[in-house]
Amino acid sequence: MLRRNTAGLKENALKKREDAYQKAEDGIQRLLQTGSPINFGKVAEVAGVSRAWLYKQPDIRSKIEKHREIQTQKARQPKEKKSPDSKKEPKTKVFREHIQILEAENLDLISQIEQLGV
Repeated sequence: MLRRNTAGLKENALKKREDAYQKAEDGIQRLLQTGSPINFGKVAEVAGVSRAWLYKQPDIRSKIEKHREIQTQKARQPKEKKSPDSKKEPKTKVFREHIQILEAENLDLISQIEQLGV
C-alpha cells in the first residue's frame, strides 16, 4: 500500500488560513481607523479574501457582525438638534451669572443704605 506524505500540504493549508485570517483582522482594523462601514463586502475587498471565506470563519464573522451592529446603532441614534440660539447659550449663561452677582450687590447696598438711615 502506498502512503502519501501529506504533511507538507497540511502545513501549507494551515499557513494559508493563518495568513488569510491575519489579512481579515488587519482589514477590519483599517476600516475602523478610517471610519469606513464594516461589512463583509468591505472587509473582503480591503483584506483581499473572499466573502464566502469570511462567512465560514466564526471568529471573523462574529467580529464583523458586532462592528456592523455598533455602526448601525450609532447611525440610528438621533443627532442632537442645535437651536438657532445654541451659539448664544454660553454668552447668555455668563450674562445671567453676572446679573445675579449684580443683583446680590444691589440688595447688599440697599440694606446698607437702610442701616445708615439715609
